[in-house]
Amino acid sequence: MYRCEVIHPQSKEVLDSGLAVYFKGPKSFTGEDIVEFHVHSGRAILNSVLSALSTFPSLRLAEPGEFTRRAFESGRLDLTEVEGLHDLINADTSSQRQAALQAVGGVLRQRFESLRGTILRALSFVEAVIDFGEEEVEDDVFQEARVLARKAHTEVQSLLADYRRSEIVRSGLRLAIFGPPNAGKSTLLNFLAKREAAIVTNIPGTTRDVLEVTLDLGGLPVIVSDTAGIRSTEDIVEKIGIERAIEAIDKADVKLCVLDVAELDKASAELNSMIRRVKPFLLINKLDSRPLTPSQALALAKEQHNAEGVWAASLQSGVGVDAFMAELGAKLHDTYAAQLEHGRTDTPLVINARHREHLQGALQFLDAFLGQGLEGEQNGSSDDIVFAAEELRYAAQAIGAITGRIDVEDILDTIFREFCIGK
Repeated sequence: MYRCEVIHPQSKEVLDSGLAVYFKGPKSFTGEDIVEFHVHSGRAILNSVLSALSTFPSLRLAEPGEFTRRAFESGRLDLTEVEGLHDLINADTSSQRQAALQAVGGVLRQRFESLRGTILRALSFVEAVIDFGEEEVEDDVFQEARVLARKAHTEVQSLLADYRRSEIVRSGLRLAIFGPPNAGKSTLLNFLAKREAAIVTNIPGTTRDVLEVTLDLGGLPVIVSDTAGIRSTEDIVEKIGIERAIEAIDKADVKLCVLDVAELDKASAELNSMIRRVKPFLLINKLDSRPLTPSQALALAKEQHNAEGVWAASLQSGVGVDAFMAELGAKLHDTYAAQLEHGRTDTPLVINARHREHLQGALQFLDAFLGQGLEGEQNGSSDDIVFAAEELRYAAQAIGAITGRIDVEDILDTIFREFCIGK
């Protein structure tokens, strides 16, 4: 590392003072010899330094993601680590950061390589019969191959089962706030967002559409939807809003119903039906509008609605709000993100849509192999054995495509163009 002045090679003008850092390959990020210039971040300085560098005939601006692609092509990173780096750069919450660090650290790569190794071992048993004949190998060779294939099949199913949790960590958990008009739904949204995201009035039916904000709750990205109050109405526009509210509630991962403590026994049939159907968390609001203690309000709500989580608070005065926020965040964290922390060995790994596609392909090939029922040449022709080997080979290739262990040129551009220029 050298402290230096940055001087234009032609005009000799001093552009800035900064640092020059030399990274010798193959231990650099890309595996190549690299020089970094650390200069001040003013736009004029950056433009002048880039302009000066462009005067050298052998230099050009990097393409988006080019440095990361070079790191992949030199073997410094595999595709899961590349994708993890992209997720880390774009992480907004602690759970996203933790999940991305797993991928960057190679945890995801190790699991996929272990899975691919299991399939290749099964393939080696079947190919041994093809190459040497059944009389030259152990009697239980097909059984060994099937045991390994079943093990791989179970592992693929486990990874696919974690896809929804992975999508929640990456893209966000959907939480729908619903309830009767004027119960405090929009007030709750504004409280969560810490700004006036929704209009709040005493007029029932003020909210007529679904309003969404993205928040960090319990370390998770949460997309919170404020919905129109559910009631019987003849207003055409309000009816459309209620239809959209029901659609948002049905799509949500978490449902939170806000009820007015003074109206607990006056909920409409439509709302009571919705509560019974979706089994939401309940927030009993406006404690200061009825002479009830929080414990009395909770007891009354639990008596009328059998809900897993019930809280009582006043969003207006703040009574009970801190406890509600802490406990709701803890429930979300425990349900969707708890295993992402503390380096636990059973941590669910973040699977993206590309991984899922290849895993589904591998599962189909493993199903095809296991469905053939081969236990030896007496139960199948030599062609059957060759076809069985091909199923395992395709399954291994599908897993290899996830980490880039096979020719995946057709998907590289899609992955690397998501990076910013210079990364």
